Amino acid sequence: MNTKNFLLTQIRSLNDNLNSAKGIVNSPCLRGDLRDAVQVRFSALIEARRESLSQLRGDVQNDLPLETTWNSYLLLQNDCACIFRECLAFLEGALVRGAGLDDEICYVADDLLNEMSDQTEIKWSRLTILGEREFFDQTAEIIRLRFPDFSIWRLPIVAHEFGHLAEQELRDLPPRKNIYPIRVKIEALAGKEARKKAFLQEFFSDLFGVYAMGPAFACASILLMFNPLKAFDMTADHPSSAERVYFMLNGLAKISSEEATNPYQAIIKDLRKIWYESISESKPNLSHTDLDEKKLDNWIEGLYPELNKMSAIKYSASDWLAATGWFGAWDVDLKADRNLRMPNFEPNRSLRDVLNAAWLCRMNHPDKDKEISNAARSLCMAILKKRCTRSKSGFPK
Repeated sequence: MNTKNFLLTQIRSLNDNLNSAKGIVNSPCLRGDLRDAVQVRFSALIEARRESLSQLRGDVQNDLPLETTWNSYLLLQNDCACIFRECLAFLEGALVRGAGLDDEICYVADDLLNEMSDQTEIKWSRLTILGEREFFDQTAEIIRLRFPDFSIWRLPIVAHEFGHLAEQELRDLPPRKNIYPIRVKIEALAGKEARKKAFLQEFFSDLFGVYAMGPAFACASILLMFNPLKAFDMTADHPSSAERVYFMLNGLAKISSEEATNPYQAIIKDLRKIWYESISESKPNLSHTDLDEKKLDNWIEGLYPELNKMSAIKYSASDWLAATGWFGAWDVDLKADRNLRMPNFEPNRSLRDVLNAAWLCRMNHPDKDKEISNAARSLCMAILKKRCTRSKSGFPK
């Protein structure tokens, strides 16, 4: 074996690994509807890397400098590693879903995301799986739900992950269809600062969350994700919780102010009170007034007009009216210490209404979260079964 064969050996091994990954994601052992949701995407990713490896093999055989070909191989190897991680995550998620171990919560998440896809005309035909945290990976476009939370409470957070897809994929109308307005706006606001760009991407996804999901997104994010002890901590690519709370509540207030009834005013007030009082009691030396509110307000004003072009996805006052109607019925039952009734519904009602009704109940009855969660899940499943063709990823029998 010579130095050329050394590299060719690794190229062949990586090609074999790609073939193995393709065979696994196409395996008939996986449930068909889950396999079909990602088969085309994974096949295209794998075939593109196999073609690149074939080209690299030719370069090695044609005696291109080994330093050049080894560098090309290293880039391909890293690229393939991302695909392999996604294949493994899909395999784990598909097996969990196929066995029903997710308590069918992924079907509810799929429907929420399919609705966002339909109403924004941003193509998403993949599926959700369980992971260690909520996130969206662009490699296979699979969205994770946090393991092992199988309740409905964190479901609104999927809107944030879809917001990342919207930021990347939303196009302008013809004749400017090759313009990506959200990307352009974020780059204009960030300038050349990479960290500011990363923060703006998170802020946009939060703004998308309250726009598409309504108050339920703010409730789930603030009450389940953020710790007042770490309110002002930030990372290299994520702004502080204090900034995010300010951004999403002021964004929700802007959305509410455009409705004649200003429907979210009361719940915004309640969430602000809970958050700021928690900071005051947990970190008495800190204050929300330490935030650069003018900067955050300017960013809301800069991003909102582009988001508002997707008005079909907006969670409106009429949607909120349906949620408050269901909340009213459940509230009576909870006060009377009765089992929560199954309300009347039309099959075209959005699952977003169920999540908003549930969070309204939990805000008013915080010690009844199990009863509310069970009732909301039953209502979601009843709606899905009534319109069983709606979920693109299939529906459990």
